[in-house]
Amino acid sequence: MKSRLHLFEFSDLKIKPHSLQHCYHEVLSAALANQYKQLAQHLTQTLESSDTTQILDIGGGQGRYWPNLLGQIEQISGRRATVLICDIHRKVEDHFDDRIKFHPDLNALVALANTDQGLVTFFSSFHHLKPDDAKTMLENLTGHGRSFVIVEIVQRN
Repeated sequence: MKSRLHLFEFSDLKIKPHSLQHCYHEVLSAALANQYKQLAQHLTQTLESSDTTQILDIGGGQGRYWPNLLGQIEQISGRRATVLICDIHRKVEDHFDDRIKFHPDLNALVALANTDQGLVTFFSSFHHLKPDDAKTMLENLTGHGRSFVIVEIVQRN
């Protein structure tokens, strides 16, 4: 059996300038925004089948892609959707409206257990979990009958 090598991303390090972190998230958000547009239909269907308009986004960073994605979901479904983001790199931005909030607890498992959000999303974040944490997360989700979407974009060209 192959062992897993758990590396890091520079953006995960605590010893970096804030300006570098900000630039990283800006570039990543812009690059991923077009990729995520393709998911609006799938997310809308998942929300409808889960009978919810609420989303808990784990590892969503600063959530810069959510305003556009929520707009697309609302256009497709005709229903207003909301997002609660749980991420260690959260930074409340003025441009967010009342559809997008940040969870006060940085621990995603605690956030998951303490909310009644219907759909749980992981956008380019699930790979950050160590194997035992990933297993626990999936067991928690499936054990509580929660709908979830995991998106990992491995090629960004």
